[in-house]
Amino acid sequence: MVDWKKYWGAIGVVELLVIGAVLFFFPEPATSFVGMVLILIAAITWLAGWYGTSDRETDPEADAERTY
Repeated sequence: MVDWKKYWGAIGVVELLVIGAVLFFFPEPATSFVGMVLILIAAITWLAGWYGTSDRETDPEADAERTY
């Protein structure tokens, strides 16, 4: 199975945004569409990662050691 976290770590959201912006401003309808799709994917990925980490930062029990 493909490890998507490894790929996102290698490519990065910023690089995906830059590639999408370059393709979006290239004067060809197909590349503009692909650029828009890449920008949307990067934005959704960034927001999903930001939302996922904010839960762990605000939950005091997430980092607490459990001793029984």
